Amino acid sequence: MSTRQEIDEAVAIALEAGQTALGYFQQSGIRTDVKPDDSLLSEADASTEELIINRLQKSFPGQPVIGEETISEQDVGHFENALNSASAWVVDPIDGTNNFVAGDPTWCVSIARLNHGRPELGVIYFPALGDQLYFNEGETLHTKRLATSPDSQLEAIPPALPDEYPARLFMAHDSFYLRFKFRQRHVPRISGCTVINLLYVVLGKAIAAATSAHLWDFAAPLAFAPPKNIQMAAIFSERAYDRFTPDDLHLTPENPKRAWKVKEECIVAPAPLIDELRDSITTV
Repeated sequence: MSTRQEIDEAVAIALEAGQTALGYFQQSGIRTDVKPDDSLLSEADASTEELIINRLQKSFPGQPVIGEETISEQDVGHFENALNSASAWVVDPIDGTNNFVAGDPTWCVSIARLNHGRPELGVIYFPALGDQLYFNEGETLHTKRLATSPDSQLEAIPPALPDEYPARLFMAHDSFYLRFKFRQRHVPRISGCTVINLLYVVLGKAIAAATSAHLWDFAAPLAFAPPKNIQMAAIFSERAYDRFTPDDLHLTPENPKRAWKVKEECIVAPAPLIDELRDSITTV
């Protein structure tokens, strides 16, 4: 279980990083580049990740850090060590970069702490989307609706019951319907932000989310999942993920688009619905 220091420091870092990113977001003409995986990189991503990593390394020296924008600077041994460590950090400085660059407020700062590959602590901050902050303290999920206000109220979100889930709101990623058929009545949503897709499932706003994303995209919301009986499971195998090993991820792919992605197409949903949802998905 995460210590009070780890929780408080991760929250403080996320808030500072979010406000840094928000400063860029409010500017016009954000400088961008294209990464080897053909995804966008904004100047805000690099600056925000540098801030987060520097703060984590200062507060928790010796603990490995995996950052989306700095993975090319480390060798495979570093990543294997991180996944096998009792305490390692996974950072996505801006999840939803395309939204960010386009001026859409649906983006967030995401920080997670892993214990031997298992997400234990998640901190998610949406500076431009109602200034919302989510983090867990053990099995309790907290939110602050005005995260930067000293008078903001801390709320504990109770576990959702299966019958409280909406009928068929389904969070998909950009290529899902090009590759798969989903044979259920449902309302599809593509947010452009993997973190919010999974967070909607945890909060009971969506019945499920499909993902084939990177570790930093799903680690933080998965830290919120176990107390609510939410699982991440492979669609076409029997594998359920509660922790991640070097064998579960593309650590040294020939194709940069696959770097650090989970090797299987997965679904995140309430555990009792996993089999039903698996049976509903086929390849195109």
